Amino acid sequence: MQVLDTVSPVVSEFGIISFGTTTASLGWTTNELSTSTLEYGTSTNYGTPGTLSFNALLMHTASLSGLTAGTTYYYCIHATDIAGNVTNSCGHSFITESALAPVDTIAPVISHDDGGLVTSNSANITWTTNELANSQVNMARLQIMVLLLRWIQF
Repeated sequence: MQVLDTVSPVVSEFGIISFGTTTASLGWTTNELSTSTLEYGTSTNYGTPGTLSFNALLMHTASLSGLTAGTTYYYCIHATDIAGNVTNSCGHSFITESALAPVDTIAPVISHDDGGLVTSNSANITWTTNELANSQVNMARLQIMVLLLRWIQF
């Protein structure tokens, strides 16, 4: 007995990979192999197709160019699985950078939460910043031991 796929793919984890004053790169995932199309515009009427691969994928990206600086764009993702089931994920938006955007020369303020969990083989380190920021932790094994010793002293 053959089982038919009648379930449309689920589009998730959509967002902006990068954007500038006149370009944007968007990304999303589907829960099954799917081809995707994308249309965008300055209203929810969309109308302009995005440039993307027509391969059946789980991770999808679209490149948009010729955008206007400081403008809100709306986009709609259409995904079709191998069985031909279609789903639409619409109403997403982003704003391109302004051509006259001021350069941010002030580093974000990092607030460290000392309540992180420290065990013999791991450390859960949390922090917040006062503005959107990319963060990473670079820590050597010796530094973990120093933190663990400081934690034990309290």
